[in-house]
Amino acid sequence: MGQPADKIMNHYCSENQSSGNQPIGQPPHHQRLEERKLRLGKLSYLNNAPIYFGLASRYPALAERCTIVEAPPSCLNRSIRQGEIDLTVVSSIEYARNFEHYLILPDLSISSDGPVYSVLLMSRVAMEELHRRPILLSSESEASVALLKIILSQRGIEPVYVQGKVPDEEEKGAEQEGRGTLWSQFEFSAFLAIGDQALKWWSSSRERLSFPFLYDLGAEWKKMTGLPFVFALWIVRNEVFYHNPQLVLQIRQALLDCRHWSLNHLDQFMASISLPAELSICRSYIQNLDYEFSSRYQQGLLRYYHYLHELGEIPQPIPRLNLLPD
Repeated sequence: MGQPADKIMNHYCSENQSSGNQPIGQPPHHQRLEERKLRLGKLSYLNNAPIYFGLASRYPALAERCTIVEAPPSCLNRSIRQGEIDLTVVSSIEYARNFEHYLILPDLSISSDGPVYSVLLMSRVAMEELHRRPILLSSESEASVALLKIILSQRGIEPVYVQGKVPDEEEKGAEQEGRGTLWSQFEFSAFLAIGDQALKWWSSSRERLSFPFLYDLGAEWKKMTGLPFVFALWIVRNEVFYHNPQLVLQIRQALLDCRHWSLNHLDQFMASISLPAELSICRSYIQNLDYEFSSRYQQGLLRYYHYLHELGEIPQPIPRLNLLPD
């Protein structure tokens, strides 16, 4: 399906590493979409695998018109913002920061109505004791970082946030054996783990002994608001849709069909992909997620945007969600 995803990811992620508040860019490729392949973003996490599974085999003609770009959420956010990809899953905060330039694909999201299991605050102390203590933040997900800040600020907790690389279990094991240094270089009271890495931490009771307090941010949000949380959306740049609406609508329908098939043939789907943790854990994780985008989830998303504006994470309130027309 086009150029190898790892090469594209490295190119897009090596250029601009600044924050999500930078201005929206114009597409660097001036060809009309009819004259080139659509650049389709995909997360390098298990949670969006059902949306893409079988796309190439079940829709070969459509897949030939796309180039897959696989990367962490912060990289996909930056790439669509700069016009380097056309349609992608992104952190929900990216839409809020540049909503005038995007359309949301209806009926697609990565959400949870309670615990999510893949966005975890791992702490040495109870949450209430994190005031003025250092928390290490993953740089891969802007939406989850902002969600943590909202939850803590609503409780009057103001920690010291430090962004960096969160070590995984293998690095933790190397540290314990004297072969690693990443953990000992920074003394922190808690860290935010996301995605497949968080699943590994969640499933490893042995490693969690160092961080006995585990807070699932999906559960904390539900406790605070009574609403589900939307972690990710599928969006398309306005000019991409208006230049070739038929192709965008075909891709949307293909993604919906892939989702339906994967979730209704879960055993076959799980047996066909690489899993970051034990099968039973990954299966429960996928079954727990919600991939739709109903009005209640839209309400939860707009509540999140309200808190983002209060914290100064976005410059203006989000008055509406611009959905892709049918």
